Amino acid sequence: MKLFISQPIKVSKWENKLFMPAKYSRYWIRITGVGVQKLHDIDDIDVKREGFADLEGFKAKWEEINGRNAWSENPYVWVYSFVLEYADKRMFGHNADA
Repeated sequence: MKLFISQPIKVSKWENKLFMPAKYSRYWIRITGVGVQKLHDIDDIDVKREGFADLEGFKAKWEEINGRNAWSENPYVWVYSFVLEYADKRMFGHNADA
């Protein structure tokens, strides 16, 4: 079988998922808490929740993002807790099985 196309195929440019319409999302986060703490108050459990194996890796990434000696400044930081949930397509007027 051969396919002949008389018109050029329009290839859409990749778009950042940050700007994707909500009706196409697969997951949502539900914020369950908001707080403030000093950066150095982070514990090993929270370091792992942030995706790091240990505190040294977290410190290194903090300074890579925020600049040299940023860790030693020990700023106050916002702390969010959340739950990852599947998006319910019905809330956008779509069939949940679609």
